[in-house]
Amino acid sequence: MNPEISIIIPCYNVEAFLEETINSYLSQSFDNFELILIDDASLDNTREIIKKFAERDERIKSVFLSKNIGKAGAVNEGFKFVRGGYISIFDSDDIVMPNKLAMQYDFLEENSEIDFVYGDFIVFDAKGDKKIIEAVDFRDLEEPLLRLKTFFAHLRKVKYTFQILDEKKFIPASSNLFRRKIIDEGLKMDVNLRNSEDYDFWFQIIGAGYKIKRMPFITYKYREHENQKSKNLKKMDIARDYILNKLKKGEYFK
Repeated sequence: MNPEISIIIPCYNVEAFLEETINSYLSQSFDNFELILIDDASLDNTREIIKKFAERDERIKSVFLSKNIGKAGAVNEGFKFVRGGYISIFDSDDIVMPNKLAMQYDFLEENSEIDFVYGDFIVFDAKGDKKIIEAVDFRDLEEPLLRLKTFFAHLRKVKYTFQILDEKKFIPASSNLFRRKIIDEGLKMDVNLRNSEDYDFWFQIIGAGYKIKRMPFITYKYREHENQKSKNLKKMDIARDYILNKLKKGEYFK
């Protein structure tokens, strides 16, 4: 029997955090899932950790890439292996909350008009929890597309990519769960990006007319540490300009 949910976790040099991330999924209240771990040619002990967990639990699937292709490419590789009707993309250094899958799965099962859900998260570091971050909320299901089209019509420079939809709030990377039809109908991550890949994917989903909705509960814990991509401001600026250029060309709208 196929799992209901497929979780894709791209992994690169995360030996310090990966076990905690995997264990947080193995502690989920919802257990009918598969965990697809994509090792993006790590140089540390990440591959061995993945092998160890895959041997212990049949829900864990391992994919080992021969060369590093970045998050977008690794996620697209993961899309090839999904068997579930719902998909989640999760970062390998974050920690999922115990009820995330159950609550999001039940909501999507009960609301067929919605294709993609997301939620809030907690920021933490080695010293412990720091603060709760609320995700952007929209008044109705049409508003995300309207905001994207309005920004397209009055294209302006922004400091951060997420400000295309809202000045202060955003759709958190690891908070998502979406229907498989989104990738079956052709959407995938843009492999030209090495930063802000998730925002680009969200814009593709919104621009194609899929309906998204915030669920107001804490979905995961976001780990702050020295090696994360969000600290590379130069790459963030490059990604922002690339995404703005796609928007300028109308590439997000189907």
